[in-house]
Amino acid sequence: MTPRPANRGFSIIELLTVMLILGILAGISIPQLRGAVGKADAARVLSDVHTIRLAAHDHLADTGVFPRSGATGSAPAEMVDDLPAGFPFSYDDVTYTWMSLPLFGTSTWGRELGIVWVRYPSDSPVGRSLRANQSDNAIWTPTMMLFLVTH
Repeated sequence: MTPRPANRGFSIIELLTVMLILGILAGISIPQLRGAVGKADAARVLSDVHTIRLAAHDHLADTGVFPRSGATGSAPAEMVDDLPAGFPFSYDDVTYTWMSLPLFGTSTWGRELGIVWVRYPSDSPVGRSLRANQSDNAIWTPTMMLFLVTH
């Protein structure tokens, strides 16, 4: 009599156990991954705001005034030369607006207030992450954040 070959397959209990363990690991890791993606998106938005602020200060250094206000989602014409080539004034569902306001109602005082207005949907993970990590010079609501730039 020849010996019978050993059964090389897995039992249903072994397969179910492995699937259960994988499900538990996925349940733990997926929320962490979503949080990391939201933080990465928020970091990108903050980097864009920093770039816009630097461009505004470059324009200020060249001309003595901030660039004039622009439309939502597009760079003001006076700021385009100071921004990196092809710099978008939006990211995913977030849009940026540059606003320049003279202090005391006139620019003759030589003081202006620059505002980078960041708009996002109220249920946006980017918005939640921005609010969680807001800086001292930011004012926020559920759908927008304002970053103040002064000189």
